[in-house]
Amino acid sequence: MEILAKKRNVVQFKTPLTSLLFSLTLIFSSLFTGCGALTEAEQTDLLNRLLEPDSAAFSATLGQIVDADDRAFIAPLIDLVWADQIGVIEGDRSAEILLALERLSNEEIEGDWVDWVSWYAQSAHDPPAGYVAWKGELFGGLDSEFAEFFDGPVEDEFRVEEVVWGGVKKDGIPSLDFLEQVPILEAEGYTPKDAVFGISINGDHRAYPLRVMDWHEMANDVVGGVPIALTYCTLCGSAIVYKTASSASAEPVVFGSSGLLYRSNKLMFDRQTNTLWSQLSGRPVMGPLVEQVEPLEMVPIVITTVEAWAEQHPDSTILPLETGFFRDYTAGAAYGEYFVRDELLFPLGEIDDRLPAKSQVFALEVGENATAYPLDLFAQKPIINDTVGRTNVVLIAASSNINVYGYSYELEYITYSAGGEIRAYERGEQMFGLSAEGELIDENGEAWQVQEEALVNVNGERLERLSGHVSFWFGWQSFFPETAVYGGEE
Repeated sequence: MEILAKKRNVVQFKTPLTSLLFSLTLIFSSLFTGCGALTEAEQTDLLNRLLEPDSAAFSATLGQIVDADDRAFIAPLIDLVWADQIGVIEGDRSAEILLALERLSNEEIEGDWVDWVSWYAQSAHDPPAGYVAWKGELFGGLDSEFAEFFDGPVEDEFRVEEVVWGGVKKDGIPSLDFLEQVPILEAEGYTPKDAVFGISINGDHRAYPLRVMDWHEMANDVVGGVPIALTYCTLCGSAIVYKTASSASAEPVVFGSSGLLYRSNKLMFDRQTNTLWSQLSGRPVMGPLVEQVEPLEMVPIVITTVEAWAEQHPDSTILPLETGFFRDYTAGAAYGEYFVRDELLFPLGEIDDRLPAKSQVFALEVGENATAYPLDLFAQKPIINDTVGRTNVVLIAASSNINVYGYSYELEYITYSAGGEIRAYERGEQMFGLSAEGELIDENGEAWQVQEEALVNVNGERLERLSGHVSFWFGWQSFFPETAVYGGEE
C-alpha cells in the first residue's frame, strides 16, 4: 500500500482546556444519566450520534458512553482517533476521544491509532450493535465506495474492528487485467538479474517482474487456459496465485485492490460483488460471497530472475514495461525503503517471537497443517525433506536468495532480498538429496527432473508440486498462528 504510515503523528492532548471541558461533561453526564448496560438500540443510536458534526453534541455523546461504561465502544473510539488524525471528521477532537478511550479501556497507550489497533487485536472485546454499517459510513467519508464493502455478512473469525485504511482509495493501486505479454527473449528494459514471479500451468510459462508488480499488486490473467489472479501484498512480502474459476464453466472472478488492510495484509475485492477477500488465506471475509463460496484454490508460484526463468523456459512470456500506466518501474522505487527496514507500518496483533518479524519464510500449508521454513536455512541445506501433517514433502532451493539491486528516492542505492527460488513437492516415501554433480537424486541414487508441475524420474513417475510461497514471518503467523517452524521450536 502507499505509505500513509510515514505521515503518522503521535496524538497528544494539544489543548488542556478541551480536556477540562470534556472532563466536566463526563461529570455532569454521570449526575443526570446514571449507569447501566446499554441495549442494542441504544448502542446503535449512540454510534450514529458519534458522527454528528456538532462539537457539543459529540462531547455529550462521549459522556453518555463513558458513563455507561460500555466497553463495546472501544473499537469505534479507536476508529475515531484515526478519523480525527487524517481529517475524516471535522474539528480537532483527539484529546476528548483519547480521554474517553482511556477511561473505557483502563489503558494509557503512548502512540497513535496504530498502537491502539494493535492493542485491541490482542483483546477479546466485541463492538457495539450496528458497528459494521457505522464503520462503513465513517470510511465512506474518505471514499464513498468504501461504504459498499461494509454491506453484507461477515466471516465468523474476521474482526471488522481490525480493518484499517492502507493509504489509497479503492483501485488506487490499479490491477493489471489480462495485459498482453511479450516473449521473454525479446523483452526490452529488463536486466538478467531482475526478480520475477514465475507461473507455469499446462505448459504455459509466464513471468511477472517484481518492479512492475510492486506498483500494481494484482494481475488478473489466463495461464494455460486457467483463469488466475496473481495477488501480491507488498507489506507482507507475499505473492500468491489463485485460480479464479471453480470449474471450467464458471465465470472467473476478477480482483482489484480495495485500499483496505487487515492485520497489515491487503484485502482484495471481486469486481462482480464487491466482496472483500483475504489475500493470505484466499477466503471471502466480508460481503455477499461470505456464505456462498469456498476459499480460492492456490497455484504454485516461484521467485526467480529473468535470466534463470528464461533459461528454464525460453518460450515464456513476460509483462512488458509499457503497462498503460505512468509509474516509475525502477527496482525499489515503490517499496525499497520498506523492504530494507525492520519497521512495520500498520497495525498487527501479538507477534510470535520464534522468528524476527520481517524475516522471510517459505510458507507451506498442506490440508490443515502449516509450516514456515526460514529462507536462511536453504543456504546451507538446499534440499529439505520434511513431513507436514501426514504428507511427506521435499523443498528444493535453486537459490536461497534473489537480491534486488534498486534505487530509493530517500535511501538512494539499495539492496534487499526478494525471496528465494524454492519449490515444494510431495515426496511419497522417497528421501532426496543432491549428487556430486548437483543433480536431484533419491536415496537409491536415481535421478529426478525438477519440473514446474512435478518431479519426474526416467520411469515417468511423478511427484506433484505443492503450492507454497515466500512471506514475511509476521504476515504468515498472523493468519496461521498454529504454524510449525522448521528447525525451530514449535
